[in-house]
Amino acid sequence: MKYTNEHNLHPVIYKLLTYSDYDDVGDAITASSFNKSVREYHLTQRHKEELSGDALDNLWAVFGSALHLMAEQIDLPGAIREERLNTKVNEMTISGKFDLLIDNQIHDWKTTSVWTKMFGERLEEWRQQLSIYRWLWFKVKGSTLSEKLFIHVIYKDWAFRQSKQNFKNMRYPYPENAIETLKFKALSFTEVEELAMAKVVDIQATGGYKDDELPFCTDEENWKGKKCAKYCNVFPFCNQAQEKKK
Repeated sequence: MKYTNEHNLHPVIYKLLTYSDYDDVGDAITASSFNKSVREYHLTQRHKEELSGDALDNLWAVFGSALHLMAEQIDLPGAIREERLNTKVNEMTISGKFDLLIDNQIHDWKTTSVWTKMFGERLEEWRQQLSIYRWLWFKVKGSTLSEKLFIHVIYKDWAFRQSKQNFKNMRYPYPENAIETLKFKALSFTEVEELAMAKVVDIQATGGYKDDELPFCTDEENWKGKKCAKYCNVFPFCNQAQEKKK
């Protein structure tokens, strides 16, 4: 991805915010992007070399990467960290790299807004992501990990004063602290297999479509339009998003 420096950041800060050690997985479907729409998947693959963004937009992503690096230095006997796993479904690769495996349990780190938790917008997506990691482990290693999944969430906009307020019409209460551990029960292997096959079939069936012929994102996939301009890298190449912009 190409990065701009619209905020005239110091070169040192610019370099920091545009550094990435992400391993390219080609056209694989990754566990972390499993809930992206078929449209977003194809547009990302087709326009990889044209994608761009501003360096400052990477601030919290870099914070998350730093957190992972720190976690790697912690002495946790028996821990397995960030191992990439791949398997094939209908000749297409499903790929995932978990953050931490300890005591047969998968742990993941997230940095997000308190409102993500309160509205419950991405909780099922996170559960699905870790369930895919567990399924991949079974497919590659042949052993079964615990059904207990742990996500350690850091709320970047948490405020003590707001934690004492009673927010109405929220699915979940305001977090008590700036960091919270969420516990989930994993989807069954059968459920993950069905999700994986459905995703692969949809992607393969639409591979020959032109950009403007691809199925539109659903309200769930584009967060009722909120994802498009600010959180979707393929926004400039998406006729659906451009139509909404008018």
